[in-house]
Amino acid sequence: MRLVAKLVVLIFVGVIVFAGTPNSKVNAEVTSNVLLSQRTTSVSKSSCPTAAQARIKAEKANPGWKVVNIKELSKVWHLTLKKE
Repeated sequence: MRLVAKLVVLIFVGVIVFAGTPNSKVNAEVTSNVLLSQRTTSVSKSSCPTAAQARIKAEKANPGWKVVNIKELSKVWHLTLKKE
């Protein structure tokens, strides 16, 4: 009787553990694809005083990427780029 109970518990635990694996794998792939299609960079305001200059510099330094957002901080421009 105890052997049957142990076997049922082991099967139950196995089903729970293996049932959750594919979902986490899919989530990891989606997250990595999102992260691969976006990057951030910073450009110093001393080298590029305007946002337009910072955009040009970032796009030259990252061919195939396009600036989609620029945030002004005190000493730098924070740029978000996406893959074209």
